[in-house]
Amino acid sequence: MMDDPSNQLADVIESLVESNLRQHERQSPRYWYPLSRPTYRTEEILEALDSLCSFRTSMGDKTRSFEQQFAEFQQCPDSVMVNSGSSADLLLCFLLTNPLRPLLQPGDEVLIPVVTWPTQLWSTIMAGLKVRLVDVDP
Repeated sequence: MMDDPSNQLADVIESLVESNLRQHERQSPRYWYPLSRPTYRTEEILEALDSLCSFRTSMGDKTRSFEQQFAEFQQCPDSVMVNSGSSADLLLCFLLTNPLRPLLQPGDEVLIPVVTWPTQLWSTIMAGLKVRLVDVDP
């Protein structure tokens, strides 16, 4: 996306991002810890638009590149991109109970915080593990 129309688009997006950031910074904080902060800028927006415009929103070259870079960062041979944290939880639970190299056995107990997402419970149960809910109060 380095041709002239893309550069023009980048300029427009950069202007919008900067304007909105200034507006965001002027607002008084509603919470002592903000629920969200912008962690992306023009480059990420352009990459997302490129993926949308090329109809490669999943399982394309960018996904494989991310998988390779993430694997390198984690110092492991490979990684797999999934669509959500819920899917990641499910894959992890099945990896832990993989019969070829199990780290946990069916029926092993897994501690999960009381305040959690339902998918963390169901992923554990679907992999044949026993859930034990825990709280921070001893």
